[in-house]
Amino acid sequence: MTPVISGLLLPESILNEPWFRTFTLFVAFNTIVYLGLTVSKLAPWPAQIRPARVRAILPSGLTEDTTMKDVPRTMRLDPAGDFSKARIQAACDSIPLALSLVGGLVIAISALQLVFVDSTIEAERFGILVVAIGMLIWAQVCAHSRVAPRVIIWSWAALMSALIVFISAFGIVYDNEIALTYAVMLFIILPSVAITWPASLVAGVVSLTVITIAGVAINKLDSLQWSIAALAAFAMGLLGLQVRRFSVDRLLLEEMRGHRLATTDPLTQTLTRSAVGVLVPGVVEAATAAGVPVHGIHLGVRDLTRINADYGIEYGDALLRVVAQAVKEIVPRGDLVARWEGDCFLAVGPGPAPTAEEMTAAVEGVVRDRGIALGKRPVAVATGSISMSAADATLEVLASGARASLLP
Repeated sequence: MTPVISGLLLPESILNEPWFRTFTLFVAFNTIVYLGLTVSKLAPWPAQIRPARVRAILPSGLTEDTTMKDVPRTMRLDPAGDFSKARIQAACDSIPLALSLVGGLVIAISALQLVFVDSTIEAERFGILVVAIGMLIWAQVCAHSRVAPRVIIWSWAALMSALIVFISAFGIVYDNEIALTYAVMLFIILPSVAITWPASLVAGVVSLTVITIAGVAINKLDSLQWSIAALAAFAMGLLGLQVRRFSVDRLLLEEMRGHRLATTDPLTQTLTRSAVGVLVPGVVEAATAAGVPVHGIHLGVRDLTRINADYGIEYGDALLRVVAQAVKEIVPRGDLVARWEGDCFLAVGPGPAPTAEEMTAAVEGVVRDRGIALGKRPVAVATGSISMSAADATLEVLASGARASLLP
């Protein structure tokens, strides 16, 4: 192979300088990144957000056949919503502990070095101790006081960057490559604790620059190999960040699914009996503030047992879903709709109740228009309603009163 001719644009003396070799490494790394981005745009990657994940956190009433065009914008997933809040909360929960552990570890290592290695306290080592003590103090402040979440996250990034700067300076002044080992260790754990990208990237770039410069300045290290090692450490830190973000997202998703199973009837997508019991006091308070009564509507499908026997349970379940959807469409806006029993629904809300005759006619009309009972016997529902003062309204009183007023 013909060797590459050097010195065409720049003198060979510059090409052999450590700083120029580091510069060429950064250029090569950026080139690889751009090539990777180009390939990723051409590759048929799967969708980043699976439909099941979106539906798991959308309000009830949406089925697997619902498309995003059918979902109002106010109901769609906000990328900076619950998942972002969960990541920030996870970071704020772990940062005080991380500050305490890192600060205590740095003080312990410094104490061991003073006892067994070198008893002198240089300015750089003093700076390291000051930052470590500051970490311990700030950890207590974050753990026991109200501090803004973003202040906690950025303070972690700033303190870790300052610690890395002092350790790297110590390594440069005393030509100590072991000091840079500690700096790289801190460099790797910084992003995974911060979780958020902005603070991790800013602190990572600062730390990467300082560690790379220190590696070039220390004579015992090969500057090119050290630069590659620093980039690898940066990549490992970002990988840890992404893994932790994924773990937090999965945990939140499972919590949402568990909450939905506990509060939403899986068949009809209405509230469960326990869920409406938790929410009714809020309705009563709203009605009291507005000076209006509270109403309860009890609606059940007539002869559901016979319908299941004649046409099958699958048809009965489909019929319940249609009736539930009809009830949610017809009751006054803002009402809580719950599946009270196997074939019965209960709606609770502020204001006077619609008459039982109106509800019965409306629900039966919606079911008839949907065509689910086409070729089968007409669907009939039994409805009862009650209105009472908010001061006397409880879930049990509303349910029993509405049930007692069922039309024959």
